[in-house]
Amino acid sequence: MDCLEEFLKSVDKLQKAIDYFDKHNPNSPELVTLMSLFDAGGDALEREFRGLLSRHSKPMPPVLILDLVGMDDELPSEEEKHVVDQLPEKTVRDLTKIAEWLRKNRNEDFANIYATIRSSILQKSLQGLRDHQKACSGNSISLTVQNSPLLGGRRSGVRETPPRRVSKRIQQALKKKASAAFMKYSPSVDTAFGQRFHPSLLPEMKDEILEQEIESYLTSVTALYKLMQNLASRVKKCVARHEFSAALSLFPILRHLSDMKPEFDRIFDGCTTAVRNKLQGLLVNLQTTIHKALEEFIDSIKNDPDTKLPKDGTVHELNSNVMMLLEQLLDYTDMLGSVLTVSDIGAAREAKDPSKLALAQYIYRVLSALGLALTTKSESYNDPYLKAIFRMNNLHYIQKTLQNSGLLDIVHLYNDNVGEHYNDEIRDQKRIYSQSWSRVLHYVMEVDRPISQQRGSNGHSSLKKASNSCKIFR
Repeated sequence: MDCLEEFLKSVDKLQKAIDYFDKHNPNSPELVTLMSLFDAGGDALEREFRGLLSRHSKPMPPVLILDLVGMDDELPSEEEKHVVDQLPEKTVRDLTKIAEWLRKNRNEDFANIYATIRSSILQKSLQGLRDHQKACSGNSISLTVQNSPLLGGRRSGVRETPPRRVSKRIQQALKKKASAAFMKYSPSVDTAFGQRFHPSLLPEMKDEILEQEIESYLTSVTALYKLMQNLASRVKKCVARHEFSAALSLFPILRHLSDMKPEFDRIFDGCTTAVRNKLQGLLVNLQTTIHKALEEFIDSIKNDPDTKLPKDGTVHELNSNVMMLLEQLLDYTDMLGSVLTVSDIGAAREAKDPSKLALAQYIYRVLSALGLALTTKSESYNDPYLKAIFRMNNLHYIQKTLQNSGLLDIVHLYNDNVGEHYNDEIRDQKRIYSQSWSRVLHYVMEVDRPISQQRGSNGHSSLKKASNSCKIFR
């Protein structure tokens, strides 16, 4: 066990102690001390979160970014092989543990910390790419047509760099620019082909500089697109390891990009179709990744391999994890309409809030899968009454979580019998569990023995004892 896990366990013990004193002795000085220690522990975890992220976040080298830019969009399988892990795996695990604790026990300010640090690293990565391009291309005064790698020349700048494959989309954009210049400066269409241009007819220096600026701009835009795609690829890896909470990190990005899309459309107005479609392609990629993660989450519930059951029939870990993720989805209800689909087209058209209806149907599907999984797991108990206790505890946990979180009101938009279903199920399990007391009651009441033989030398003494016992409760 590492230091972080030990620290988190210690802070959780403080929380349990606080709950105890708050319930039994709320005015005790011990409670004040415990709360102070708990707050200090939370502050320490926030500092550790910021420190871990700052220490291990480094701008991506321009060479790696150019590798990403050079990969064609038609080769997704190749792209997967070149995904760069920007944070060490252990750091990601520690950040995830701290983030889960902070979200559960404090607030979500850590998300702002993450956004600030990582966006700064992204800007530095793009700035480094821009500086690299300038250094490899020479200054703006010495640029000539031969400087462009797309025209077959060698760069005559400050230093030589190995040639890198430029994406086809950037090539097409620059070729279109070169063709336009060719037609502009050609004396006539008839003599343009098969004849050498006179030097006076070549584009002026400002057009050569503009070409370099276009290449730099398109490369930067593509680099931003590729770097943001890396996040979706990382989430896919986490989903493959059944770390489904990672998919939730894509929701704020999807929301922000959706809000910014009108501005992006205005900025890219006049650009090539390929450039204009990049943001939409990224949005679709994020939506597809989230949708796939949520669908695989349901499959993982159905096929959960954990065969260990609590000996005392308490709530199963699968149950608590599933309900926790459903609660987190509430924060992104507005985005679920673009991620989830409603099978009932008629209901979707009539719904006042399609996103809420999509979430309602998804909750219902998750609850169905969870109920089936828990029922299957309960069959491992040999004792039928322990089986009933397990089912009753887990059903009660689901019911209370749905009620306290507001999920029940949402799922009722799709099926208004869910609440009553859990009431009936809990009632049935209570009835089965109550049968386990029949042996005890059978022994205590001694219903099979004559009165003369019931715990006394004669019936009179037994009745007398019973009479005296009744007087105590009068």
